[in-house]
Amino acid sequence: MRLKARVVFALLATSSQLGPATLAASPASMPAGLRGASASACNQEATPGSGPLRGCARTSSVLPFDDPPHLTLPAGGQLCPASGPSASCNTPVAGKPTDSPTLSNVVTAAGFGVTLATSSSPIVGPGKPVTFTATATGDVSRAGFQLGLYDQASGARLTYCSQGTTCSTTLTKSQAGARSIVAYVADASETLPPPAIQAKSAPITATWLGVTLDANTHPQRGSTVVMRATANVDVTNTPWSIGIYNEQGALVSDACKSGSTCTAQVTLPTGSIPWFTAVIGATKPASEDSSSAPAQFVQTIQMHSSLVNIQARSAPTQPARLLWGVDSCRALTSGASSDGLLYAQVYDYYGKPDFWGRYLTSTYNCPGISSTEIAAAANRHMGILPIYDDYDCSAVHGYDSALRYANEASAAAANLGIPQGTGLAVDIEPPGPYCPGAANVDAGFITGWYDGITLANYAPLYYGNGTAGSEFGSAWCRAATDRPEIAANSYLWSFEPSLLRRFTKARSPEYWPEVPGCPANVAAWQYALSSGSKPDVDSDQATSKLPLWYPELG
Repeated sequence: MRLKARVVFALLATSSQLGPATLAASPASMPAGLRGASASACNQEATPGSGPLRGCARTSSVLPFDDPPHLTLPAGGQLCPASGPSASCNTPVAGKPTDSPTLSNVVTAAGFGVTLATSSSPIVGPGKPVTFTATATGDVSRAGFQLGLYDQASGARLTYCSQGTTCSTTLTKSQAGARSIVAYVADASETLPPPAIQAKSAPITATWLGVTLDANTHPQRGSTVVMRATANVDVTNTPWSIGIYNEQGALVSDACKSGSTCTAQVTLPTGSIPWFTAVIGATKPASEDSSSAPAQFVQTIQMHSSLVNIQARSAPTQPARLLWGVDSCRALTSGASSDGLLYAQVYDYYGKPDFWGRYLTSTYNCPGISSTEIAAAANRHMGILPIYDDYDCSAVHGYDSALRYANEASAAAANLGIPQGTGLAVDIEPPGPYCPGAANVDAGFITGWYDGITLANYAPLYYGNGTAGSEFGSAWCRAATDRPEIAANSYLWSFEPSLLRRFTKARSPEYWPEVPGCPANVAAWQYALSSGSKPDVDSDQATSKLPLWYPELG
């Protein structure tokens, strides 16, 4: 739906009502055994019906809200006098940083320098402590300075020591997340940057491990489930591996020791829909003598054995059904008799769509969805993603603009009879000649759309470039960090990667949209733009968790 010669981006409206073929709902209780790359590196083409695109790490699940770290005194440390909370200036440094080189080369005329170290690996499971120790080249009290530890992202001071050459504190997070810490020798300040900076260390990032799991059944793959587990860190140079378990507690395929993702395909049994979960843990140590035939046999078995020392688990997940559909500027019932209805063209060329994206209101070149189209969708038991695009595609900056759009979209949805609880998505174009201002999309715009849509009792949905580091992706992550409920209660429709070939429904690619690299429900993917020829539609996939609107007859 991106602009080529015309503006055709969309706001999607969806509802919580799912079609009759949707997978079974979650049971009231979990199974007992389950309790407790850059975009340019991605291959932009795929053979029809092939497996997922390679070379990109992504997820479309949501990690828990990023809770603030909890500070405690390091083991064996004593509270430093006249200093900050949980700060010790006498804690012995247990060792040098295991995985992160941390040296400061900043030295001023005052002669100070500072380094930062962790006493153990800074990559741990939730609830595990990471101790940071800043070491200055001189006693800070002699010059009246402080040795402070700061959270680099928020700019908030965690703690400080007003005397001595070292300052230590221990951070713990109960949920997955990361914190980059930096040390300063400077005058007192509760926020960055402190005044009179004498020295600054290189930052160290501590990561508390987390993993999510996506599981989808392809519409033309029968009972085959494609699963992708995604960790919040690259496990290549860590002690950890990523694995996917079934509800019987067995790995469904080999654990993955490199990268941040691990994929597997399984065939669903008949009967109830099973649960799966992803974990991060350690592989069992290999035998010291790996040259003998018995040792090699043991290593082969260990590749398929369960992981130990589990650090993190995903939420138990049931496979979602993958839906195939299209979106269009033209009405699905449009077309001269000699040309055939647009729906008939899609059916003949591509296959029967499960859903269709259309506009809520008329734009300067695209008509809004009509009662005739809604009746046609009801007769075919087809979902609708109503589209709102009645605004300047460059005007995607600021809270007030998005709030106004949300009010207009929700009013249009109500006039069409779309029930509350349905999702409405804002169309955020990529910057370019037609929408230069799209480069200015910000967290305020993301937040304004969320507040306006939820106030009207609809569900927020965003169409944009889901790639990490893109204009939209960066704005999304800033908004999701400031307001974690936005990530938990919204849906993303990513238009990247955009494949160059035409795909039929039967040979559509595996579900593999770009994601922003932070918590997000990426529930839809526009995988191919219209070529402008018959049929003039874009091609999409969506998981059955995306709430589509299924109009009723009558």
